[in-house]
Amino acid sequence: MRYLRQLTVVLIALSLLDYSVSAATESKVYFNRACLFIERHHPRDALPLLDRAIIIDPKFADAYYERGRAFLQLDDLRQAKDDLDKAISLNSSFADAFEQRARLFYEQGKEEEALRDATRAVDLNPKDAGLFHLRAKLYIELKQDDKAHLDLSKAIALRPNDFILRQQRARIYFRQGQLQKSVEDYSEAIRLDRTSDDLEKLLLERANVYDRMGRRDLAASDRKSVQHHVRDGWGFFLDK
Repeated sequence: MRYLRQLTVVLIALSLLDYSVSAATESKVYFNRACLFIERHHPRDALPLLDRAIIIDPKFADAYYERGRAFLQLDDLRQAKDDLDKAISLNSSFADAFEQRARLFYEQGKEEEALRDATRAVDLNPKDAGLFHLRAKLYIELKQDDKAHLDLSKAIALRPNDFILRQQRARIYFRQGQLQKSVEDYSEAIRLDRTSDDLEKLLLERANVYDRMGRRDLAASDRKSVQHHVRDGWGFFLDK
């Protein structure tokens, strides 16, 4: 009799385990399909799939996160924040959720809240250049150029071929009166960027630095370069 009771307990435990595994698998299937829709920018198609995944597994932090992203694509910031809050409550080390919530706060003009979440994301993932860039932009908004400069430098160390990072640090150097360093960053940004409208902006901004340095000849040369740049059929700049 005792053996039968033990066997019954084992069989029940195995059946519950099998149900748990099946439910988790089903939830994952809905989740994966939803992620494809989100990546293709079809958030409305993703929402019912994520709803289903969450009903099956109410502690599925990634599903709340992705549903939050879907709501962000739909500009439903209140629903997005609720889901990001839930994802973070289920996983306090969810760097991506902190990043997305920081961006949401930034869109709402809540720089201090955004900075708090961006800092948490940086602490959780200190090898992500994008997180340092995000926090640098927040520091710039808060008029804290010294801290922005530090974060941009860390981002550049992680992603040295990003011309936008160089451009933004060049602007800080310019505001700080470090004109030679500003020119060096602009020059590197110009070297890295050959395929976008930003090249013209970079040349004009460097010309302004040269003006401040009293190098009218170099400023004039940059402005002339803007006038003489044309694009080929692929969008690349060529000199006339």
